Amino acid sequence: MAQSNPATPVKKHSDAELEDFEGFVHSVSPPKKSKRNHTPYFNMVLQTDRNDFHNAVFFTYNAENVRNQLLKASEKKKPIKLKKATKSISFSNPSSFDITCNATTGILPLEEIKFAHKNPPITPTMTIENVKLASIQEIVSVDAKVSKLFPPQEKTSKDGKPLTLHQCHISDATGSIEVSLWAPSQIFKLDQSYSFQDVSVKEFNGIKSLTYMQTSSHKIIADLKNVSTNKPDSSSSHAIKDEISSVNSTIVFKCCSCSHELVPTTSKFIKCSACHMKQKTSNLRKSTSTKLKLSKSFVKYTLTNQALSDFLLMSNVDITNMDSDDIEEFLLNIDEALMFTIINNNVIEKIEKPIAKQHVE
Repeated sequence: MAQSNPATPVKKHSDAELEDFEGFVHSVSPPKKSKRNHTPYFNMVLQTDRNDFHNAVFFTYNAENVRNQLLKASEKKKPIKLKKATKSISFSNPSSFDITCNATTGILPLEEIKFAHKNPPITPTMTIENVKLASIQEIVSVDAKVSKLFPPQEKTSKDGKPLTLHQCHISDATGSIEVSLWAPSQIFKLDQSYSFQDVSVKEFNGIKSLTYMQTSSHKIIADLKNVSTNKPDSSSSHAIKDEISSVNSTIVFKCCSCSHELVPTTSKFIKCSACHMKQKTSNLRKSTSTKLKLSKSFVKYTLTNQALSDFLLMSNVDITNMDSDDIEEFLLNIDEALMFTIINNNVIEKIEKPIAKQHVE
């Protein structure tokens, strides 16, 4: 039996190592453009075995020609080989993988393959009531009517690119839920009914919502009648009285233009490495992230910036020049039980000193 040479380094396989994939092409999407750098791309599904289907995305400036080539293979149900593509863990199914292709990925037609062509499974359409019971990151489809539109929000990505967030409430007969979509312009219409396909379930503060992914889509359907007039779920809260046992506070500074995290210097001015906007160092937005534990609980709570600021103001303490040690020590030096208002997902939205009981003579 051959022995390995201990002096020979073991090759480590990178997550981005290039591989070849063979299979049938399904569900080729219309051409799209990346939000980050406007690179053309399209999505598809690649069947790599009898019952194995994987989401694939193709980034290339020659997207139209490449897409047409794959569309023909899909329509004729002819197998192909993708050469030099990468795979990564699937967000929608962590036990599976997604495939990413780019301009260096080759497409070769195959005469035959070891398994038969089979249509991918269709994501079952769920009611909003059942969507709220779904797992986080589960991919679902739902038929619903747009019951409320919100004004678009202009955002900036970490690398300084402009982004637009569109949000709306959708409703069916069983309830309502919020949907988020990043797009250049508003694509939903109020009171229009749509079939929302392959959207992802998210959760924040215990509240479920839906968000679009690269593979998500929608189409207009017949008007839905008798939809719910109830608003989407909102955060519930409860109050507890306890003492603070331990605290961890972190202060970060963010660009006042794009919110990119920056390290302040002694210089009067600082230039953002993301959006390249120069600003006064004193104008950087200060953000505090504070976690704490209470004496009667093993839970680690998140203290919102607003709750911390309000409590310090109520205690006549100026947070302006406080560092993380100052905040931690101030909270730990409180030798009495406080009233904490807790909302979903263990977030503290308010701290108060308990009202002293008045003695009646």
